[in-house]
Amino acid sequence: MKAYITAMTAICLAYTLSVSASPVTDSLLAQYAAEGKGEMSAESGKSLWNETFASPRSGDQRSCTTCHTADLRRMESTSARANG
Repeated sequence: MKAYITAMTAICLAYTLSVSASPVTDSLLAQYAAEGKGEMSAESGKSLWNETFASPRSGDQRSCTTCHTADLRRMESTSARANG
């Protein structure tokens, strides 16, 4: 689970920082890739975003899209949409 969280963090960070690449950013992304599942790409991020897994609490199948939109360009949660 730790590798999954690290990989998701790295993917989200890579997506956010991709427009402003710098030596510092490149160094951080290399560190995240080493801690996670390896090479990062938009396709692997999209695949991970849509991957289903069992919830540790309920055992129900879910993915990131369970709580967030499937559109990776819109990073909002369903609870945020319901409350606002």
